[in-house]
Amino acid sequence: MEKNKHSYQTFYLGGRLVTFITNLLYDQNLTDEPTCYKAFHADLLKSIPLECRGFEFCPEVTAKIAFLGYQIEEVPIHYYPRSIEEGKKIKWTDGLEAIYVLLKYYLKDCAPKTASLVKQLSIDYLIVIACCILSIMASYCIPRTEAMKQHLSSALQTVLSEGTDKRACIDMMLFDLDNATNHIMIAKSAYKDDTNWIKTSLMNYSATDEEILTKHYLDLQSDAYGRYWHGYLIVLKPLFLFLDYNGIRWLNYVLLSLLTLSCAYWSYKRIGLQTCILFVLSLCAVEGYIVPLSTQLSTMFYISLSASLIVLLWGKQLEQKRLLSNFFFIIGGLTSFFDFLTTPVLSLGLPLSLHLLLNREGEKWRKVVKMGIIWLAGYASIWLSKWILVSLFTEHNMLLEALQQMSIHMGLESVHSTNPFGDGNVLFERIYVTFTDLPSNPITLWLVFVFIIGCITLALLPKKEKGYNQNVGYLLIALIPIAWYLATGTHTGVHWRFTHRSLWVTCFSLSIFLLNLIDWQRITNMWNGLLKKHR
Repeated sequence: MEKNKHSYQTFYLGGRLVTFITNLLYDQNLTDEPTCYKAFHADLLKSIPLECRGFEFCPEVTAKIAFLGYQIEEVPIHYYPRSIEEGKKIKWTDGLEAIYVLLKYYLKDCAPKTASLVKQLSIDYLIVIACCILSIMASYCIPRTEAMKQHLSSALQTVLSEGTDKRACIDMMLFDLDNATNHIMIAKSAYKDDTNWIKTSLMNYSATDEEILTKHYLDLQSDAYGRYWHGYLIVLKPLFLFLDYNGIRWLNYVLLSLLTLSCAYWSYKRIGLQTCILFVLSLCAVEGYIVPLSTQLSTMFYISLSASLIVLLWGKQLEQKRLLSNFFFIIGGLTSFFDFLTTPVLSLGLPLSLHLLLNREGEKWRKVVKMGIIWLAGYASIWLSKWILVSLFTEHNMLLEALQQMSIHMGLESVHSTNPFGDGNVLFERIYVTFTDLPSNPITLWLVFVFIIGCITLALLPKKEKGYNQNVGYLLIALIPIAWYLATGTHTGVHWRFTHRSLWVTCFSLSIFLLNLIDWQRITNMWNGLLKKHR
């Protein structure tokens, strides 16, 4: 077909920009907002209080229809664009006016919704922060019985005998159990001070190895670690009343296995076999089977799997009752409370991917952006609150210390002398670390597999109609761990032996993205055609 000479490039680009802004602000799936024709039921159009006098009719009526909750449907038409000589009157200033109108009515109509959301999240914050403070204080009130002393001593002996570089299954960095952090967690669990519960729970002191091994506690206030909430203590301390370290490991295996199987089962029932298989295989790609052996590694898997199960069971109800934002805000806050900065984005990426799979209609990238921001707000607000509380109720300036540590964790200096890409190139350095152990690295094998499938998909198979638009949300989720690694460059590099497990999100979501682009019907027809030829 001959290209129409009157399809001016500037008008086309302007229309795409207006359409993009419309979709972003009003949750629509339009391809051409400033279109030629708009059809309405007369009663609906008459019910809208229009203020327009010219071309601004188009964005105004779109904004007000969308605000009422309608999804605008598009139908194909034949269109011959006029030239300026033939009477085309629209100008570039009309594009600016359209953007202004869209923003004006968004701020006017959506401001109450935004204010209501902020109010809801503020209430959620107060509830979460109150629970965090009360529960961590309560954990320091647990009596240190003789049985608990014995279990703590046994746990410390186990960790010390295994060594700080204890690895499971294979002698590789990625199979490291991070006993150095487990050692810290045991020392935190052993400390108790009956004189000042508030200060103790805020500063998070440690008992010494000698105190734990001899079971003679002096309760010296040393080795504080107040930057974190250490929320794991509200579970770990009670467990040490009844179990030693090996018992906790066995309990982890039972509970995490049940959570994983539950997520797999309900993903099969609610979404399909493909999702169930990808969920389990991507977990295996990040060595999920060794996670229960480490208290440090287990924490985020409990949160992430529990959040995923809630989404699978009640995700649609959360959407219908407009509680999804509250859910991700609370999950972000709980992540900040329990996690030791291991794999925090798991609690965002996994449940969000499953939620998108449960709600297949429409473009998904806007929801990913919105929920990501809300999760981050919950995560950051709870963490910031800890620094403020420590600074207010102790003599320690935790805000200053935390900011200093953030600058270190977010630094771009090289952390591996073997980095062939040069100092400071964090992104390539992380890639290099990930692929160093090929082919024994399960993550590498999975990503190579996904890459091959992706190339075949994109090269040989046509995309479904709007396939990219409908599935780009999964691609954004897959990039969340990468964005986190870049934001926390030095920390990620130093602690790659456990931070790499955030790639569970990448493996899972990227696989979904690619498989959703495959035209399975076309493959079936091709296969049936081949079978007919060979009969």
